[in-house]
Amino acid sequence: MQFRPELIRRRLEPYLAAGYRPRDITIALENVPWDLATRDDRPPKAGAWGRRSPPGDLDEWARVIRQFATDLAAYLGTEASAVQFETGVEYDEKVSFDASAGEFFRYYETTDRALHAVLPEAALTPGEFTGLGTCTPNMAHCVYDTREFLEFAARDHLKIADVPRSLHSFLDKPANVSAAAAAARHTLLCPPAADRARDPPVRAAQRALRQ
Repeated sequence: MQFRPELIRRRLEPYLAAGYRPRDITIALENVPWDLATRDDRPPKAGAWGRRSPPGDLDEWARVIRQFATDLAAYLGTEASAVQFETGVEYDEKVSFDASAGEFFRYYETTDRALHAVLPEAALTPGEFTGLGTCTPNMAHCVYDTREFLEFAARDHLKIADVPRSLHSFLDKPANVSAAAAAARHTLLCPPAADRARDPPVRAAQRALRQ
């Protein structure tokens, strides 16, 4: 494999130049590189936002994550640990991550171990979950249940920074569907001045929802 650390600088430099700090930035470790083999050596499947097939060789995926973290640390120094990481956006649905719950859990654990081997203090989450975060046998589109994921993480001693809910759960519905939806829409679209100064609007909205 060939790595391109200069692309990290190219992607992050405009945000840092605009005044964002590393702790204001969330990096989603999604869109597995197309060249990584799948489980059955078939071509990876494409989703709406890129590759949705998980890597077939988790050792190879771990090498990718370790190298990425190493290159990020070479660019940002100790501030690399302040960046927030997530495995992917809405990976609890097969449109984004086409695998079973067990496969996602192993994928998450591999990502966690590899990232923290280089950046032990970095915060990692599974990314935003959709709907209520539930996954039942009659829900063919879902990958994992958020409660079951948290139980798995606790058993394997994986530290979860937070479990944010996808804001689409609120913004795709009428503002008057519930008081929570109305508050979330207002926080996202019209964040308080203090939040605008401290956090990017989306992160501020997610933090408000967790509170």
